[in-house]
Amino acid sequence: MRVLFKDIKNNLKKQKNNLPFITIAGVMVGVLIIFMGKYWGGETKTVYGEDAVNKKAEVSSAEEQYKEKIEKQLEDILSEIDGIGKVDAMVYIKSGEEKIPVYNENASANTTEETDSSGGKRTTNQNNTGNSVVVGNNGSSSEPFIKRVDAPDITGIVIVAEGVNDEYKRATLVQTVCNLFDIPSSKVNVHPMKNN
Repeated sequence: MRVLFKDIKNNLKKQKNNLPFITIAGVMVGVLIIFMGKYWGGETKTVYGEDAVNKKAEVSSAEEQYKEKIEKQLEDILSEIDGIGKVDAMVYIKSGEEKIPVYNENASANTTEETDSSGGKRTTNQNNTGNSVVVGNNGSSSEPFIKRVDAPDITGIVIVAEGVNDEYKRATLVQTVCNLFDIPSSKVNVHPMKNN
């Protein structure tokens, strides 16, 4: 590094017209400072990145709470069926809840008829449609108005229960779960619980 600065200093002394050399040397020093600051300048934190991690953790927590709530309700209701004992349930979800915003829909139609001097007619029809999300101000931030919140999609359910050794009870549990969650029977697995 010192050799580079000595070369620059010697070249400045030798040359009579130093303007191009000074310009190039200045640019090189500037680039060097930028790289040094980027790699040796210490740790920097991006607030946006931290917020994104926190938001993801919040979503994961909300998904987990939703799963636990559904599993508990399922265990409670299935254990009430005649002949079924203790029930453990595991619910698989595809993704988190989906928020559906309110849209402002704009549509316009315009018809123009033109007649030229020789008697020819031309009709032009123009239809414009568009939509945008309706946003409301909440203090210092803007947030979209939410029309509805769709629950996470359930992609599969596993049930382990006492008393499902016969096919009728197993089929009863499968049908009950299919009707509750509107999922096909291929996504519901029912197994007998181990005897302890």
